[in-house]
Amino acid sequence: MTYDWVHNTLQEGTLSTEVQLLLTACEPHGVSRREFQEALQDAAWEFPSQTRTKSKQLHRVFDPYRESAASDRLKCSASELLGLYGLLRYLVAEKVPRVPDLLPKLASFAAACDTLDVLLAAKKGATSIADAARSLPGVMQRHMAAHIEAYGDGGIRPKHHWNLDVGDQLARDGVVLDAFVIERTHLKIKAVADSVENTSRFERSVLAGVLNNTWRESATGSWSHALLGSPKQVAPNTCLSARMRVYGLTLSVNDVVWVGEKCGSVRLCVLADAILYVLVEMYTAVGEHTRHWGQWAPSATHELWVAANVQTSLAWKVVADGVVVVIRC
Repeated sequence: MTYDWVHNTLQEGTLSTEVQLLLTACEPHGVSRREFQEALQDAAWEFPSQTRTKSKQLHRVFDPYRESAASDRLKCSASELLGLYGLLRYLVAEKVPRVPDLLPKLASFAAACDTLDVLLAAKKGATSIADAARSLPGVMQRHMAAHIEAYGDGGIRPKHHWNLDVGDQLARDGVVLDAFVIERTHLKIKAVADSVENTSRFERSVLAGVLNNTWRESATGSWSHALLGSPKQVAPNTCLSARMRVYGLTLSVNDVVWVGEKCGSVRLCVLADAILYVLVEMYTAVGEHTRHWGQWAPSATHELWVAANVQTSLAWKVVADGVVVVIRC
């Protein structure tokens, strides 16, 4: 068997179960779903250009009409929970009181987030597949133990057990396999299939439409590595723009990005001698910091980073005195 971590963890899986149980446990202590929703609706939050539209709708996960009749279910899609969990981890740290009754539940939630951190680090190339394969079994087991300590075994589902095999899968396959690629391909085909009414030659008609769309897209000249918009040539081998695409990632001016432990805001996208760069206004660390978020202040320093090495932040917002809270993951 090959188990899909997306469905194990995100789609009515271990993390969605964990979030719902924590939300329920917080209500007697005065922290409601509505409070989390309002915090996510804060207009000060900014998101990367590539995910901005969807991220601004994440608060809808906590709408009353989304509440499930089953107390252990959080009704949201896998992509919604993937975008939400890092923000939710920050909000939980800010809003949930550290009282004895909630401490085991908070530890279980943190352990659930840790499992997703390892998977995403391997998927993004921030850690090697071999390292992720070695660490995942222990991380998964710690979450299972923390969950049982917090809630007993009533919330344990088959997906908790299936997750224990994902580390061995990584070692076997040498790559992070998941449903996202299949789902994206499915959407391309579904868009064509929905308008095909010729049932006698249905498969042929759909495949012909998909092939035509693929051919049309390839003719637009929209490559995987390129400046977007209307680049301005400023030297024989140098062009500037406000947007670029690199390895499928779209970067825009004002996106907050990372290289290693360095953080800053994109000020310009550059193509020089066939290499893509971003000109970044550097941030200086101030105030509180964890592995997942921190407080930063803009500086007058700028650096030129190779765009292929850049990772985007999950979200950020300006707080008092111009300090920027950045959610890294």
